[in-house]
Amino acid sequence: MKRRNFLKKHHARRYTSDRFRNPYFSGKKIVPWTKRVLRLLVVLAVIIGIPWLTVILPWFYIDSVAVEGSITLQPNQIESFAWDHLNEKRWDVVPQHHIWLLNEDALRNDILSQFALDDATVTRDGRSLSIVVNERITSLIWAHGEELYFVDQSGFIVRALNEEEINDVRALLYGEGERINIIQTDEIFVVFEQGGEVVSQNQQVLTENAVEVLSVVNQDIGNYLITIESISIDTALTDWVALNTRGGPDIYVDLNGDGNDQLHNLEVILDEYKSNLEGIEYIDLRFGNRVFVK
Repeated sequence: MKRRNFLKKHHARRYTSDRFRNPYFSGKKIVPWTKRVLRLLVVLAVIIGIPWLTVILPWFYIDSVAVEGSITLQPNQIESFAWDHLNEKRWDVVPQHHIWLLNEDALRNDILSQFALDDATVTRDGRSLSIVVNERITSLIWAHGEELYFVDQSGFIVRALNEEEINDVRALLYGEGERINIIQTDEIFVVFEQGGEVVSQNQQVLTENAVEVLSVVNQDIGNYLITIESISIDTALTDWVALNTRGGPDIYVDLNGDGNDQLHNLEVILDEYKSNLEGIEYIDLRFGNRVFVK
């Protein structure tokens, strides 16, 4: 008689089909198709929904932009430009003010191409954006006739002042009219060209050393109780200027020299002639340690 093999599949199927199932022969449960579809929908919802929520929820958007370092540019001009950039949609779908899609380098490059700047930095801290700008424009203004021009650190003309900026300079320096703070610094000073031809944008009118000397002298000469009424120069790229002081002698400054050394020599002369300054016509600092007084 043939021996029966109880491990055969048909015996197992028969056994598991009985009411009482042996756990060693339990088969795969058949999941209804409705449950499978529901599970798939839940997975898709998680995969698609969570990223979509992070895109549309305002908790992930830049909520403030701060601008620092401007001299003549209005901070709100740069801020408005930055917001215009941030509100542009990437891939025509998602605005760039999302913190995950923000491209600081792209925003920096756009700002540099739009404004007359030496450099700019863009950094994000949480939902706040900080923009620090370094303008090409210095505190020095070049005056030729009725026209006023901003000058950069290398002595090149950046651009002409507009009417509002001119009015602000007059209010700041001469008390004419009301200041509206178009100019963001109180350190502005004007160099008046006495002759020469009309200047143009990107034309060099001073050397880089001359700009540095004038900045140092203008900033520190007040320490010697001297007030500069005006600064005059013959023509562009002349190597000396005359400081016209209030109630005191004119001071001739060498633009090829060192500003601090000339101020030291001025201090020595002022100390020597302090009792007779009213009788001095000028102090000439253009020849190093050889100072001429008349």
